Amino acid sequence: MCLLLAGLSWGSEVYFSPEGGIQNQIVRRIERAHTTIDIAMYSFTAGPIAQSLAEARARGVVIRVIRDVGQ
Repeated sequence: MCLLLAGLSWGSEVYFSPEGGIQNQIVRRIERAHTTIDIAMYSFTAGPIAQSLAEARARGVVIRVIRDVGQ
C-alpha cells in the first residue's frame, strides 16, 4: 500500500506499507485536525485509526468517508 498525504500548510509526503509507518502518520494527522477530515478508502480495518477518528469527532471535527459499499 502507498499513501500520499497532501496539505497546504505542510507540503506532500509519501509513505509505504507495511513497514513504512502509514498507520502512525494517519493517526498523527487525525490528531492534528481541527475542522474536517475527508477519507476515501476501499476497506477499513485499523483499530487505532478508528479510535483516532472517534476522538476527533468527539472534539467537533467533521468527518466524511467514501468507501466501497461491499466492504
